[in-house]
Amino acid sequence: MSAHDATEVLARCDVLATHTAANDGIDRAYLTPEHARTNWTVGEWMADAGLTPWQDAAGNQRGTYAGLTEDAPVLLLGSHLDTVPGAGRYDGILGTLMAIAVVGRLAARGERLPFAIEVLGFADEEGTRFGRTLLGSCAVAGTWDESWWDLTDPHGTTLRDAFVAFGLDPDRVGDAAMDPRRVIGYLEAHIEQGPLLQDADKPLGVVTGIMGARRFELTMVGEAGHAGGVPYGRRRDALLGAAEVAVAVEGLARDAGAVGTVGRMQAYPGAQNVIPGRAEFTLDLRAETDALRDRVWLDIEEKALKSAAARRLDFHIDEKHQAKATVVGARLAAAIEEGIRSTGDAEPMTLLSKAGHDAMAIADLCDYAMLFIRCKDGISHHKDEAVRADDVAVALDAFEAAVLALAKGDEPGADATVEDTPPQGATMTLPTVTRDANGAPSIDFAGAEMPDELVVEVHEAGAGAPVKEGQHITVHYSGWLWDGAKFDSSWDRGESISFPIAYGALIDGWVDGIVGQPVGSKLLLVVPPESGYGFQTMGPIPGGSTLVFTVDVLEAR
Repeated sequence: MSAHDATEVLARCDVLATHTAANDGIDRAYLTPEHARTNWTVGEWMADAGLTPWQDAAGNQRGTYAGLTEDAPVLLLGSHLDTVPGAGRYDGILGTLMAIAVVGRLAARGERLPFAIEVLGFADEEGTRFGRTLLGSCAVAGTWDESWWDLTDPHGTTLRDAFVAFGLDPDRVGDAAMDPRRVIGYLEAHIEQGPLLQDADKPLGVVTGIMGARRFELTMVGEAGHAGGVPYGRRRDALLGAAEVAVAVEGLARDAGAVGTVGRMQAYPGAQNVIPGRAEFTLDLRAETDALRDRVWLDIEEKALKSAAARRLDFHIDEKHQAKATVVGARLAAAIEEGIRSTGDAEPMTLLSKAGHDAMAIADLCDYAMLFIRCKDGISHHKDEAVRADDVAVALDAFEAAVLALAKGDEPGADATVEDTPPQGATMTLPTVTRDANGAPSIDFAGAEMPDELVVEVHEAGAGAPVKEGQHITVHYSGWLWDGAKFDSSWDRGESISFPIAYGALIDGWVDGIVGQPVGSKLLLVVPPESGYGFQTMGPIPGGSTLVFTVDVLEAR
């Protein structure tokens, strides 16, 4: 086989499928012998591709490919190496091995880039052993939670003890974290885990974001009793209460545009002739925005409480996992699009990921973008998971082209500067902002000139990190309409709002002026109609009027 091609990548997926704890399928959990064997094997492949392999303090398998200079920034590539029980061969694994192959192509040509590349094989994306997903990528992002050490697996082994047994030092898990000042972005290739690419007859797609998720373990508690002896009016059947909630989850989630799944339900004591006195069940809830997800959860909780009350049951909630919705970094996603176009697809398809990925955790470290690859019938987390060799071949070419596009352009994810934002108004007289003792702004338009493009003026520079594309920001803003002679203050919002920068179509194009400004900054934005920016959030604007408003940048994450 040719080095670093689709044939090699797929053959390596077959090899890793043999690193399993199951006799009749693939089962590779965190901090197990199968995990160790996989890291060793992948480390050898990394070395063959020209990477320097190493295992980090959280058990992730990593490999480094140096850039042109010793102090070059770092681009991250990768996916995960763990699996669910009964898994297929490609979920996570394909993306990790593709990243290695792309670096192998660079090394074969002797090519070094303006940035170093680090390939990551994350150790625990699925969370099947300890019930907490994204442990490996959270360690890299620097968001490890000390409370996780007390998590236990089904055999009662704590995460701390499993670390020690694996040869890791729990006190050094922080060493796995990367310095966000050095990282310029993260790219991940992954099978779609859905049928949309296949339905569109496209091998590849560009991810726009990842749904936010919450996971719960829920319990209905009633009273066990004789199946024949207890009249219906006196029954406290926990299983029926849980079943009512499970049916309601589908309807409430579907009607709201979310996705809800009851993946497991167990009745106790579990005998054929005993009324269930206890029913335990899980809920996986996902939505495009955290607000929608949380609203649907409140509807589900309300239904559960009503069902419990009607059947004289107690309802208990144990939330196990919460991951915020994320959106891709615009520059990185543009590189993915360019990569796909280089393979002959002039109009790359965009998709929102309903499945969770390590990119969700890495979003706390840096911007990310993802390349989706068609999988047969959208099947995943199943032994029948399948991809086409020609799709993997074109995906490799697109992924390599995306990396090279980033190398040719400005550093993606690097902090934008004031010079990267629209003109700052230094050559014209702008409206004057004054603030009262409480910081509330007012505007004086006397002598001000009407600009013909978006103008951003920094009245007070913040001390925080610059706002980056792909982040979620919170601002406080107040606005005024100005037609050159008078102004109308009826547009004063006087409130704080939060939104993802990538949802610019929702908040409108003026958010471009916030990118690059430090958190804590107080800005004046002047937005004339000639700028081409819209104002969907504020309703129709009188023709010819200019919007002038102050923006206080409160938070960016």
